[in-house]
Amino acid sequence: MRVFGIGNRYRHDDAAGLVVAERVGGTPFEGEPVGLIEVWSGEDAVLLVDAVSSGAPAGTLHRLDAVAEPLPPALFAASTHHLGVADAVELARALGRLPAKVVVIGIEGA
Repeated sequence: MRVFGIGNRYRHDDAAGLVVAERVGGTPFEGEPVGLIEVWSGEDAVLLVDAVSSGAPAGTLHRLDAVAEPLPPALFAASTHHLGVADAVELARALGRLPAKVVVIGIEGA
């Protein structure tokens, strides 16, 4: 399973996914999430890690199976990206380019 950490290291909590990827030997991804469709091409399983905002306490982890059902857009609504992770996953699904297994870990920011 390939790990992608999504975020912006200059936007405080938005760097959470990048930090995780760097610590576990994954791939930090600071571009627009829709670019993941090209980056994960050929992968059977991916783990996406990104900061989220649901109102839960900071540090709360949300585990979502993006293949089983669409990601809740509200969880990824507070994004510094033009299109967020949920948008990228749904675009990949519509294009038939979603890996067979996509697990998303959302880390609640402060």
